[in-house]
This record gives sequence, structure tokens and C-alpha cells, in this order.
Amino acid sequence: MRKLIIPTILVFMLCLGCSNAAKDSELNQANPIPLPFMPVENVQEIHEVRQIIEEEIVREQAVSEGTIVLYAKRDDSEYLYGAYKTGDSIFELGVISGRFDNVDEFLSIDELELFDRHLVRIKGLFGANAPIQNYYSIEGGLIVPFLRIDTGHATEIDLDGNGTVEIISSHGAAIQTYIYKWENEQFSMADVNEALGATSVYLNPDEQLEAFYHTTQTSQLISYDAGVLKPIH
Repeated sequence: MRKLIIPTILVFMLCLGCSNAAKDSELNQANPIPLPFMPVENVQEIHEVRQIIEEEIVREQAVSEGTIVLYAKRDDSEYLYGAYKTGDSIFELGVISGRFDNVDEFLSIDELELFDRHLVRIKGLFGANAPIQNYYSIEGGLIVPFLRIDTGHATEIDLDGNGTVEIISSHGAAIQTYIYKWENEQFSMADVNEALGATSVYLNPDEQLEAFYHTTQTSQLISYDAGVLKPIH
């Protein structure tokens, strides 16, 4: 008789755990959820140099007060590098992409007016699902580190409609999504999947967050407002 008691208790505990998990999931899908943001450390480094030693210039594009050059180095078959030329000055931006066949198709250089700054955004790629975006601020003829995103494809959007843009990045088959916000001259980042307890979260074509859970077969629209997530019913 004693042998039957332990398995019975274990089954009961497992069922209780499943029940609690389901209740937690329902709670997460019903109530506002604070989104915990962590400061982002900017690892970009810019160095003024006399010249760049390139094997090949892959892309060259005029931008505000200068030119961005994306190039391959003679002694590096793995990476592509960036530089900013203005007047007689050259500023090396470091690694901006992997180096592989047809990489030029995935590179882009864009100028943006965001966060009360004039920005240059350089998009590169390290692999099939490993994009990288470098944002630099151009200030008085100088190029300044601003933000590097290596957590997925980045989209700049005012997600909560408050007049300040957020940057949303997403990657993966089960899509992992992060929100970057600019506040008090500092970027911070939050993991949306973790906060929601969701299997997959993505920014849909209507520019809404859409979440999928293990416990349901349908998706749930999620609103974002001032650092809080809330299911849309």
C-alpha cells in the first residue's frame, strides 16, 4: 500500500503545478504587466586614423558632412569594416558586418532624424539570422557612438504614440522580441517574451505586438504604453 502513496502524491503535485502554470498564463494574459528595462552598454568604438588599408570598397555613400565607406581589409577575410570621411579626417568605425558572397545585398546606409539627433544607421549581417545595426550620431562634423543592436532585425517606431520612438528588434523561428527605449540620454532594453511568458512575440504588419503562448493556439495582441504591456481584448 505504501508503494502506491508516493506515485499518487507525485501525480497530484504535477497536476497542481500544471494548474498553477495555466493560471499564471491566464493571469499574464489578463493583467497589465510592467516591462523591466535594463541599461544598454554601448560597445561601439571610433578611432581617428590617417588612412584605411582596404582590399575592396564594398559600399560608399555620401551622408551629412561626409562619406560612409564600407570596406574589406586585406588581412581579414571574415569581417567588413566601416569608416567616416569628412574633410581631411578619417574615423574608423570598426566591424559592421560579416564578409561573405553577396553581402552587398544585405548592407544599407541610412540617415535618420531621431531622438533629437542626426543619425546614420548602418545595417550588416553576420549570418542567416544574425543581423546587426549600428547607429551613429553626427555632431558638428564628428561621428559619435550612439547604439549597436545585435538582437535581431530593428524597426524604429513610436509604439505607444507618445511622440518618442522606440526601437523594436526581433529574431528567431520562435520569435524573440526586445524593446529599446531612449530616456534621460540613455538607452535601456527589455525582453518582451520573458515579461509576457510568451513562446513567440513579433511586431505584426499593423505595427502591433502579437504574442503566442504554449497554452493557446491563437495569438494575443499586446499594447505597450509607458513601459507597461497589456493584452488587447
